[in-house]
Amino acid sequence: MDGEEITRFSVTIPDRRSGRVPDALDAAAQGLLFDLDDSGWPTDPELPPAWTAFEGWFIALQEGGGVEGDLEGQEPLPPEFATLYAWSLNGYHPALATSITSTLTLIGRITGNEIDREWLDGSHPCMSIPWKK
Repeated sequence: MDGEEITRFSVTIPDRRSGRVPDALDAAAQGLLFDLDDSGWPTDPELPPAWTAFEGWFIALQEGGGVEGDLEGQEPLPPEFATLYAWSLNGYHPALATSITSTLTLIGRITGNEIDREWLDGSHPCMSIPWKK
């Protein structure tokens, strides 16, 4: 506000806050999930249905010292997990996805403009204001 930082927080570690009013966004963030360590992500209705089974298989494999793959001595990837495995290799992480979705929702609540698929696919002009010291 007027060049002053009112609040700052990490969307993945929300307890790390700073600024003049660290809890200024709490009301707008009501009901949103930001914490990567939050164990509530398995109940997210948008979670791919087989993700918890895939994650369980993958964790058990790693804890047992196994490696997934097609070579001798490796555990073959169950066909039903192929897409989920590819997602994980490309960086998909349910708790992080929930944090990002919550961030976009929070931005929409603050600006009064919902950040939905239509908005994301749209064209947005940008005006840059130079920083004055």
